[in-house]
Amino acid sequence: MRHFKLKPPLAPQLSEDDVERSCRDLLAYRGWYVVRLQSGLFKTPDGRFVRMGSPGLPDYICVHQTHPGFFLETKRQKGQLTLVQQQKHFEIATAFKIPVITINEPNDLVDYLRKLEDNATAETFRPD
Repeated sequence: MRHFKLKPPLAPQLSEDDVERSCRDLLAYRGWYVVRLQSGLFKTPDGRFVRMGSPGLPDYICVHQTHPGFFLETKRQKGQLTLVQQQKHFEIATAFKIPVITINEPNDLVDYLRKLEDNATAETFRPD
């Protein structure tokens, strides 16, 4: 005779939309201006297709009055970058020296922003 074994429910997984929304809210709260970078193939009302942006472009660019800007790519939990995204992010980071970060969980963005703010404080505070 088989015994019934109760299993705990699986932990809920954040979707990419959940991660995006959390990141945008966090950045806005901390004074960042966030711009969505649209990229992809879109169909016009008359049936034509138009390509916007370049393939692999990160989802957002984030700028702040006092901290250096960065590109932001959001992914669902355990989401992976495509090869085209990896290549574009490498190009931006190496050729233009602009950081590109990929966030799967909003807490990772909190850590990144904390490091940015700590570096800015250490650079501007110079006791004589």
